[in-house]
Amino acid sequence: MPDAITARFSPNTLRRIWFIYWVALFAVMHTPREHLPQTSVSNLDKAVHFTGYLLLTLLAGLYVLRVHRAPARRWYVSWVLMIAVYAAFDELTQPFVNRTAGWADWATDIIGTVVGLILVRIDSR
Repeated sequence: MPDAITARFSPNTLRRIWFIYWVALFAVMHTPREHLPQTSVSNLDKAVHFTGYLLLTLLAGLYVLRVHRAPARRWYVSWVLMIAVYAAFDELTQPFVNRTAGWADWATDIIGTVVGLILVRIDSR
């Protein structure tokens, strides 16, 4: 996340982009199966989960880096814990819209989050 990206946006704008993305991610993860495009690509679901949570974390990281430059270690721990709980909620509510909940999807969400945090940490140095 180069400074050139974060410098273009105010902290409020970055926070809004992050929030809008989070709402969009929730909507995508809760789109009924019959409204999703049918594809024969194997493990596409895992790629969507990984990428979705990676981007969610990177957007949060952009905001935090813009405001604090170097987030405290507790931010990283708090973020993983918050996302772990949120991702579990995300998975548990998917059956209400004809989607399946799965431990593998939850784990993929966490892996995407951790990779995002590693990238944020690298950029904060």
